[in-house]
Amino acid sequence: MAASKAKRGAVAHLLPWLNIGGTELQTLRLAQAARELGYENSIYVPAGGTKVRALFEDEHFPVFEYDQVQPSYTKPSAFWKNSRRLARAFRERGIQIVHCSDILAAHFAGFAGRMAGARVISHVRNHYPGIGRRERGFLLPVELFVCVSKNTRDNFGIERGRRRSTVLYDVPGVIYKPVEDRAGARASFGLPPQGQVFGMAARVSPQKDFPTLIQAARIVLDKMPEASFLIAGDHRLEAPHRAHYESLLPLLDETHTRENFFFAGFQSEMSTFYAAIDTFVLSSNWEGLPTVVLEAMLYGRPAVSTEVGGIAEAIHDGVDGFLVPPKSPGVLADRLLQLATDEALRQRFIQNAQRSLTETFGQKRFLKQVDELYSGLLRRR
Repeated sequence: MAASKAKRGAVAHLLPWLNIGGTELQTLRLAQAARELGYENSIYVPAGGTKVRALFEDEHFPVFEYDQVQPSYTKPSAFWKNSRRLARAFRERGIQIVHCSDILAAHFAGFAGRMAGARVISHVRNHYPGIGRRERGFLLPVELFVCVSKNTRDNFGIERGRRRSTVLYDVPGVIYKPVEDRAGARASFGLPPQGQVFGMAARVSPQKDFPTLIQAARIVLDKMPEASFLIAGDHRLEAPHRAHYESLLPLLDETHTRENFFFAGFQSEMSTFYAAIDTFVLSSNWEGLPTVVLEAMLYGRPAVSTEVGGIAEAIHDGVDGFLVPPKSPGVLADRLLQLATDEALRQRFIQNAQRSLTETFGQKRFLKQVDELYSGLLRRR
């Protein structure tokens, strides 16, 4: 996106994690939109976050590191010293809005933003039904919580936080790059050339409920023995993901599905993944509103997802996808088989999903809401 010549304000985007996931990709889309609208953007990543730094530097954003010092009531001196140092950096760069990309970033940087005289806002990207008193205290500097779905806002675990919140739907976290070589895409993941491919883009963690997916796969494979399940998400780099993957191996062996699952690891470029699959599946236990659902719509892949969090705001059951109860492998398998065997249904879902994507999650709508968000904050200064 081309930057506007007019400087409308200066925004600091605070990232809380060292690796790239949905939060980082959506913050990149947000910064790109803000740049197009004429805002200057500075990106702050945790010390040592080289992968995240590279993601933003490749898109020509200035990137700075900050120290994550745990806030403490009993021994606060280190936290306040670090907050003053960060506040000084904000003032030197003329930062007017500190936009924390998740509430963890707000814990580390919220007070620094207020010390610098900036407006402090925080995204809420996941399901936080309960937040302890201690954590609430460190979120006091946040003036506005920006929730990724209505469900996230309504279930946010701070009553006062719900009253000072807004909803900003994300846009798909990938840049659309269609891949025409479907056979080549499958081969790149080691998939067989024949049979249905069901794909899930998710790190291998308890949140994503892989046991239910594996049990559903066993039912699907009884009817469609040539089917495959492609997983795009980390299962090796992060220790918790590696441990969870290892814990799934006995179930894969017990259900005789290991040879039908292809764990591709983290994918920096997702177009090949979507080219390789026929149907997108998400078996999560909880979510905010995952952008992988929007990506599946963008790439014309019908989706079957558990009805958790704000997913029902993107997928309308029986209209542009299927929603199933969590931890229901039988229902999940039935819906996957239905889409795999009914081409007319697939095409109807794809067409309806494209319409929903344009109307509710389109770039024009996103730009308008980002502009309203930032300009409204600066008018109230």
